[in-house]
Amino acid sequence: MKKSNAFLLIMLALLMGFGAAMGYYLKERKRFKQMITQIQNVNLQHVYQLHEFKVVAGLNEKGQHEELFYVKIEQALPLRLQLAMMAKALSRHCFSYLPIEVQGIQEYDDKKIAVINLKEFEGFEMGNPGSGASWAHGFFQGSAGGASTSITLIESFLQRENPMPWIDGVVFLYEEQSIREFEHVAALEKTIFR
Repeated sequence: MKKSNAFLLIMLALLMGFGAAMGYYLKERKRFKQMITQIQNVNLQHVYQLHEFKVVAGLNEKGQHEELFYVKIEQALPLRLQLAMMAKALSRHCFSYLPIEVQGIQEYDDKKIAVINLKEFEGFEMGNPGSGASWAHGFFQGSAGGASTSITLIESFLQRENPMPWIDGVVFLYEEQSIREFEHVAALEKTIFR
């Protein structure tokens, strides 16, 4: 009987030791997972501080405002370069690679106004719609097309929903002139503010 009691005590001690060890293991495992999560969150915050994601907005098939895609732009870059990166993304993904040039940022009443020049490809001929992609013969034409072009350019450059420091307004030019002759993009004729 003493041997069986001793055996039971040893088994009980082993089980208690194993239970304590498992409890310690589970507690440490939970703490370790929390620590990894905190490190990941800090790293994500660091990434988002370095890279601000700007939205490219437009109209969907139903004519409703929609976020089309995001452009990753480093926050530390000069504002003019950030605008140029947005212009490049818009040109490539929305406007058949037509040139979109950031001419500068003007200060007016303590507001930063970006000046954006929409250019045709070299060799473009006004009145010749068969000369390839064009602002005048393509993206400025038709009420739906003109509205889509206007919304995409205005909302993507202004970033109205973005709380980060940015421009206060934008003015668009066509071939370095004010946009006046295209009725379907009348929204681009004036300076637009956030």
